[in-house]
Amino acid sequence: MSLALVEFLVLVGILAAIAYWGVRRAGPIAVANWAQKYGLALSAPSASKIERYLTWTRQWRMAGAFLGVLAFGKWILLDRMDYPEPGIAPWLILAVAGYLIGAMVAEIALHGMHGIEQPEVSVPSLRARRPDMYVSKSAITVLWSVPLICIALVPAYFLVADQPHIDSRFGIVAAAAFGGLALAVVVRRLMLHVVLRPQPAMSDELQQVDNAMRSWSLHAIVGSAVALALILLSVATSELQAALEARFQHSRVDIISIVTLGSLAFAVISWFIFSRPRPAQVRLDPIPGGNR
Repeated sequence: MSLALVEFLVLVGILAAIAYWGVRRAGPIAVANWAQKYGLALSAPSASKIERYLTWTRQWRMAGAFLGVLAFGKWILLDRMDYPEPGIAPWLILAVAGYLIGAMVAEIALHGMHGIEQPEVSVPSLRARRPDMYVSKSAITVLWSVPLICIALVPAYFLVADQPHIDSRFGIVAAAAFGGLALAVVVRRLMLHVVLRPQPAMSDELQQVDNAMRSWSLHAIVGSAVALALILLSVATSELQAALEARFQHSRVDIISIVTLGSLAFAVISWFIFSRPRPAQVRLDPIPGGNR
């Protein structure tokens, strides 16, 4: 069996798994487990709302991941003979970026969720809402810190790289750095959209469900955004190592590969950690005598 056929079958298998997971509706066990994470007591209305929400967001996120992985199929099917193996980073970038875009679209288009309650009045919140009430401050810090590290690598690359590398590869380093910064800005704006969205007039129980939904969405968005930023950092450090190796034949240059591999590993770990909420409830601080 040829390598090309193996790669094609692996691609089809990954796409089939993503599609299967994406089309499934959230069952009673998934709903109960989700409610337990937030310490919610389930009733028929809240269980129905959670089931629709979990199904809606899963479909959008898996659709994005499916399209991201599918885009890489172009290399396997069409470009294999003309371009060398691009490595694991493009796979991860496309998959994570697709998932992130799907999570964003699911939140922006939440009003279109099938069967979602459309109350006559949306009540302004009497409580202060900040992103760090829903996701950890460490996740937000990492989201902004990683692009700043990438940007610091841009002048470093320009100083150490020879002219051929600057002409052909400098754009990749700059795109990774400023792409990560743009990612942080967009995610920050979406976080505020989620947090400050008016809360519909509903029972206390459904308000708790609504708050949990906001937290769940923010964890998915921030977790995948941090993972994507770290993958972009690994691209920048990989290019820096290649530029150094072209000018300095020294074994110490290989130390940079540890940073590259570490960034990829931490991307997977951080996605797992930051995309899963830990607290049993969302903290909301009242605003004395004011509306928001």
